[in-house]
Amino acid sequence: MIDRKEQEARLYEILSKEVKRKVNLEDISTEAYLLAKDEIDFLELDLRGPLPDWVMVYFYGCGKYTGFIMLDAKQEQVLSVGVLNEKNQLVRGCK
Repeated sequence: MIDRKEQEARLYEILSKEVKRKVNLEDISTEAYLLAKDEIDFLELDLRGPLPDWVMVYFYGCGKYTGFIMLDAKQEQVLSVGVLNEKNQLVRGCK
């Protein structure tokens, strides 16, 4: 199982760079979804391989940005971590 707190710390650092201030837990609204591949394949993400049929995505809203941590459905592998703008375009990402 992935250590989500570690991934969240990475994401908060990325979000902080985008909003140009330190992002704290109270600044974030969160949601999590198990999504089918066709529900998110419109996102242009830099993945190491093909997107699995199902992914678990944790979303973190902060102002006009949405951070995300995308895992495989079993939550054993991080597929992508990044930040989307209000048009669902990737503005920052990391692996």
